[in-house]
Amino acid sequence: MLRPNDLCPCGSGRKYKKCHRIVDLSSSDQKYVAAQAVYAANWKVTAELQYERGDYAWMAEQLKPFEVKRVLDVGCGSGHGLLALTECLPSGLRVVAIDENLACLKVAQQTLQKSGLPAPLIERLETVETPYGFLQTDKPISLPLAEPIALIEADPLTDNYLEKAVLHNGLFDAVTIWLTGAHSWRRHNAYSVHRGVKDEHDLRIVIQNEVYELADRVLRPGGVLQVVDRSEAPTSDFIRQGYFESHREQAEPTTMDVREVGTSIYLSPSAP
Repeated sequence: MLRPNDLCPCGSGRKYKKCHRIVDLSSSDQKYVAAQAVYAANWKVTAELQYERGDYAWMAEQLKPFEVKRVLDVGCGSGHGLLALTECLPSGLRVVAIDENLACLKVAQQTLQKSGLPAPLIERLETVETPYGFLQTDKPISLPLAEPIALIEADPLTDNYLEKAVLHNGLFDAVTIWLTGAHSWRRHNAYSVHRGVKDEHDLRIVIQNEVYELADRVLRPGGVLQVVDRSEAPTSDFIRQGYFESHREQAEPTTMDVREVGTSIYLSPSAP
């Protein structure tokens, strides 16, 4: 039996009482939302360290050559990546940021507001438990979207209204999906169950594949999709070519091509 001060078995390196104990103590129909809250709290700690270290600034700076004025950010997490985009790219930037985790979106809103950036949040998903897994039912998105930053609760895998809404003001110059992660109960989402998702790796591939196709439809000609992953350092041409071919395979159903694989040393922040 786990004790509150034991390490959480999820592998976060955090104490059980500060991690997944809340999920285990939740009723069945509340576990999905509880897992979202745990992930948001844990990711905020990690993201703050990455932001202070300049990891997000490096990601944002890779977009400078592409004259980016409008960004669709998929999986905005704690909002520190959004903060880096506004700091590193030219003034006048417009960002639409989505996440299926409402707890993350609320943290992102707080992160941006602390830096003087208003970021209205559209809450619109209802999570319900079914015999087939958890469903997040959506509803139309209120238009026009806020500027310069709009936060939208949306699941890019299943949302019926997302694409039309984000295109309301035109095509995007860039679509970003950075450091894709998910809460522990995301695999119990009905769509994840249907797709046979077993772990975070499976989920990351499913999400990235969907975002490749979404980006193909919402980017302007010459626009860029930026995917940032954590993985083994490409210390040889063989490893680098493997990453290149992997992303080219993901891009196959689209009209896009993989042009560049950039790298930066990533040091995982220590758990508090």
